[in-house]
Amino acid sequence: MYMLDTYSNFVLYLQRIYHMLTHMHTSHAHNNNTIITDNNTITVTVSSNFKLLSTCAPTITIKNLQNAIHAPGNFSVVVNSSSQFASTALWNVDETDKSHHVVIVLDEDTVASTEYLFSFVVRNPVKHQVSPAVEVELSGILVRKTSSGAEVRVDQAMDKDLGNVADAYNPCYLNSNCEGSWTWAREGTAAPLFVRNAAFEAGQAGLHHRPENLTNSGAFNHTESTFASQSSWQPCDLNTLTIEFKTNVPLNTVCSPEITLVGFVRTLSGDQELLISGPNASVFAATGAWSKADGKIVIQIRENTMPDMPYR
Repeated sequence: MYMLDTYSNFVLYLQRIYHMLTHMHTSHAHNNNTIITDNNTITVTVSSNFKLLSTCAPTITIKNLQNAIHAPGNFSVVVNSSSQFASTALWNVDETDKSHHVVIVLDEDTVASTEYLFSFVVRNPVKHQVSPAVEVELSGILVRKTSSGAEVRVDQAMDKDLGNVADAYNPCYLNSNCEGSWTWAREGTAAPLFVRNAAFEAGQAGLHHRPENLTNSGAFNHTESTFASQSSWQPCDLNTLTIEFKTNVPLNTVCSPEITLVGFVRTLSGDQELLISGPNASVFAATGAWSKADGKIVIQIRENTMPDMPYR
């Protein structure tokens, strides 16, 4: 009977220790690139309120990396601050809802309340998105259970960077993460896996966004950067239309981008492939698909474009 009580007290003691472990003192994430399909370095900062022992083989899982692109399996990570982390991590693909996660192992003991950093590279999603609710989980150690037998794990939301990636502004009209009377998005462009929406404009880098904890700027002044002109105003004459545009993000061929121009009504040209020419002709397909009924032409992009660069 005495041995049973001693064992029970020992288990309770272990559970109390684990309860102290079940808190990530710091968990923070940010990215360095907001452009569709570009490489993006995710930097993670973590610390716990208790020492983690490598003999317990603890792992840290970064969860809900929504729509990030990476091949499944092991890949290299950059250990920014120490050798506590392994040099490789495991990328796990979730085909159901694309909430992928990455698992990294601790190779050496940590110090309580000390921040540790590691980074890894993914490719951004092919479409605009707000920053997902990224979470951190600590596992691979003693799991505490409630009286009902349910496991209690360290699984909590991560803090996000509210700032901006250099030269990447974030007004509400390019981000759905806005509420009420906010003129500016509530999170900065450095929030993990925030991907910018494409627009035909140049904008003013550095002036468009202020995180919610700073004063909103009155310097917002974006300019639409699409222009159209023609070669003839004579009825029934052949007419060369010239279009010039800028975009706020690069158009990458991996996304198979197309430019669609509409509104050219009451023309005499029937449905056909129209020749595309001009100083930037190599960027576009040789012809565009013209629809007379719709007054529309669709032109494929054949080369990667640059943001804030005029194309004609």
